[in-house]
Amino acid sequence: MSIAEVRTGQVRIGGLRVARELRDFVEREAIPGTGVDPAEFWAGAERLIGELAPRTRELLLRRTELQDKLDAWHAEHRGANFDAVAYREYLTEIGYLVPPPRPFTVDTAHADVEITAIPGPQLLVPVADTAFALEGVDARWGSPYHALRDTDAVAPGDPGERMLAVIEYARGVLDTAAPLASGSHAEATGYEVALGELRVRLAGGTVTTLAAGARPAGFRGDPRRPSAVLIEHHGLHVELRIDPAGPFGRLDTAGIDDVILESGITTIMDFEDCVAAVDVSDKVEVYRNWLHLMRGSFAAGAMAPDRHYTAPDGSRRTLHGRALLFARIVGPLMTTEAVLDAEGAEVPEIILDAVIATLAALHDLRGNTARANSRAGAVYLAVPKQHGPAEFAFTDTLFARVEQLFGLPEHTVKLGLLDEERRTTVNLAACLAEVRHRVVATGNGLLDRGADEIRTSTAAGPMVGRAAMRDQPWQRAYEQWHVDTCLAHGLPGRALVGLGMWPTPGRMRELLESKIEQLHQGAAMTWVPTAVAATLHAVHFHRVDVVARQREVAAAGPRRTLAELLHLPLADPPPAAVRPAELDAYCYTVLTYAVRWIERAVASAPIPAYDGVVVLEDRATLRLSTQLLANWLCHNLISEADVHGSLRRVAGLVDARLRDEPGYRPLLPRPENALAWQAAYELIVGGADAPNGYTEPVLYRWRREYKARTP
Repeated sequence: MSIAEVRTGQVRIGGLRVARELRDFVEREAIPGTGVDPAEFWAGAERLIGELAPRTRELLLRRTELQDKLDAWHAEHRGANFDAVAYREYLTEIGYLVPPPRPFTVDTAHADVEITAIPGPQLLVPVADTAFALEGVDARWGSPYHALRDTDAVAPGDPGERMLAVIEYARGVLDTAAPLASGSHAEATGYEVALGELRVRLAGGTVTTLAAGARPAGFRGDPRRPSAVLIEHHGLHVELRIDPAGPFGRLDTAGIDDVILESGITTIMDFEDCVAAVDVSDKVEVYRNWLHLMRGSFAAGAMAPDRHYTAPDGSRRTLHGRALLFARIVGPLMTTEAVLDAEGAEVPEIILDAVIATLAALHDLRGNTARANSRAGAVYLAVPKQHGPAEFAFTDTLFARVEQLFGLPEHTVKLGLLDEERRTTVNLAACLAEVRHRVVATGNGLLDRGADEIRTSTAAGPMVGRAAMRDQPWQRAYEQWHVDTCLAHGLPGRALVGLGMWPTPGRMRELLESKIEQLHQGAAMTWVPTAVAATLHAVHFHRVDVVARQREVAAAGPRRTLAELLHLPLADPPPAAVRPAELDAYCYTVLTYAVRWIERAVASAPIPAYDGVVVLEDRATLRLSTQLLANWLCHNLISEADVHGSLRRVAGLVDARLRDEPGYRPLLPRPENALAWQAAYELIVGGADAPNGYTEPVLYRWRREYKARTP
């Protein structure tokens, strides 16, 4: 019996060896109520694994082969005037760049209205964290009154001043989200519903209605004195709550006590970067939480109910109360000891995740749930960290085999496509072609994409720092290229065209000022880190008619070129050395993240950066920082001794920032003795050898070591 069999308590099921804890979860919790026979499930899973696990390994070998060829080419051509034409020809010769696909249009069918007709924010939350996950579920509706009052979105002042400032700002929000035919909501003294219209009394006695583009969608209470009024604008809903005795209503001339915006339309429940799931128990916890979400039993009684109104014609109107949920499963790189295949090899996590996530979602598909997720009969899975069209073709095949395993109609399992890796970006049209029947959303991530940009071309020379990276041609082109490619292949109406995350949850004023730009770029969905951020960002979707904007962008044609995306972010001229403060900033990021991940399994959380600004850290941040440092090590801008010294210097700052967190163990006076410090050092000095620059193999190993040593 192997060590893994002893540690995980594995049992043989056919040709598989399955951890007892996973077997029990599947057979006692996940399967009952689905109609799936356990024996048939395991037999089908074994066939699926036998077919696809070898293919996963082949794709990973192809990544290594391409990277070796790129390293050799750059080593040969380093120092000469860079020949962009020769470089592109070489990328084509080795298959890094593939020929453009034949013309096609995405034709995904049977997706929910949140995909086909409602632009809006999307949250990304760790499924293993009950509080965060519940916030993601209930982010569908939010109060800008509370979001404004509780953040920096309105100017500081005493409580009374802030409440009045919130009311003033919110009236402006209403003028955007529920525009009037004449006048302003700032002048409103009362609201009523009559003859299918919303009538608004203004100061001075005049009465107006909603402007074209907005329409009354429902109300609660007496239509002449409603307690709530529902308005639809740009596909989103806005609810005015009227209570002259409420805390805000008593200060408001029309008695408006709150405004509820449809906000976090969709939420990704993350199995990947936002969680630290390194062993069987961790994986089962992830799966169990997803199962509860699919059964509507998550945090019993706490999930938001549907919302009910009387429509203007007197009929009943019901709106979904919770966000539409995706599961972001683990990408192709990692394997899990939870299941060993017939050869005794660990099964790729992407395969196990796809199977178990879909098994859990059967409860939702078959109505065995207290809070429905998909009303269209779909399962939504996002897959990260895929490199190029062949890997997307693999994912399409994987989802098809999962559908066959459970007897589901073709293309039931829908894909959230993540454009986070360089080989995917430059071949995005070909990637879309491989999943054109099941793609329902796209997204991108500058941090992961930046890390892969560095790792792919590290042999070419020293790279610019993180601040200067923002001005590099590839980064300026990245979002527009993504949107243009998606629009050119017919995603609107069938799939959400998405753009990336707002990384500073404490800066809501800045979000209100700048994140609207992603909508002007043509995105119909953008990532936010919290429900509060979703509510404030929702205002942007009323200011910009996304559907009209996407038509304008598509009609204008491509805004960026492949040459811009292939422009290497080299420091020109390279510095003689890295400034100690810059080195310390990156080492601080790596050490802080390693401490939280390895010692406390915190994989995504706001934390003060080196400069004190609170940012949202996850493995993408870590990957970018380690790759930049590894690049500088390769080109002798820093030494291993410099890294060692920097990690020692920042250990005291990490202690000062984290000392009040429960269970924190100070690094000083001997930081090198801490497993997290050792992990941070390895992540940096071994970064150039990490597959595609990923940090997971090192983090998993050190987290397991920490768990083994800690009672």
